[in-house]
Amino acid sequence: MDEGTAGELQMASTMHGSEMHVVARLCSRTALSIHDEDLLPPLYSPELIAVARQALLLRGFQNDDGTAYVQEWRCVVEQP
Repeated sequence: MDEGTAGELQMASTMHGSEMHVVARLCSRTALSIHDEDLLPPLYSPELIAVARQALLLRGFQNDDGTAYVQEWRCVVEQP
């Protein structure tokens, strides 16, 4: 079973040409840096599909060289 990728989930609106898109990103923050590194390709038009006690499921589209693929991200809140 895939262990997944640990990171910080961020959601934002972004402009592509004249169109506004909502994007979810899984990022890693570098200490003392203002730049976030994407750990996965961005998830465009994410929709909340399900919510559980410590998890949620997002569904959207990822772009690979002009081809869009439907993807789902299962996001788990880890306890410190």
